[in-house]
Amino acid sequence: MIIIGISGYARSGKDLFTSVAQKVLKEHGIKSEKFALAYELKNDLKSLIKTKIGIDVFTDDTQSKSIIRPLLVAYGDVMRKTSEGKYWTAKVSQRIDKSKADVVFITDIRYDVYPEDECTWLNRKMSGKLIHITKFKQSTVPQGKRFSKNNRNDRP
Repeated sequence: MIIIGISGYARSGKDLFTSVAQKVLKEHGIKSEKFALAYELKNDLKSLIKTKIGIDVFTDDTQSKSIIRPLLVAYGDVMRKTSEGKYWTAKVSQRIDKSKADVVFITDIRYDVYPEDECTWLNRKMSGKLIHITKFKQSTVPQGKRFSKNNRNDRP
């Protein structure tokens, strides 16, 4: 099994990259599966947040997400600190162990603070590779500027 961790800022395209990669792998008969540490966090808090706040932690509604985000971040941080970075990775490890996929993607690798934190866990314990995604912003090329040295005007 090949394990690939994905890192990058919010909205940088981590899930998009994973979806495209999974589609390409599937076209070549390679089975893949996607996991997220944040899924485990949300799963831990889903009943509490639904009961006390009335919001589904898996909502796509931006306003609802902004209401529960501070609680999710705080809980995630507390569990990382009390376990020295192992709480969330241990949960994902259990899911990966049950997977029959040839390639596994973990779409939210972020921390490298503790000796067994997410990046180290991915690299050393899981023998995985880390890919960092950066959002590309295309802008117009200023007039008269070209990226190629082969200017059409230079041709005979």
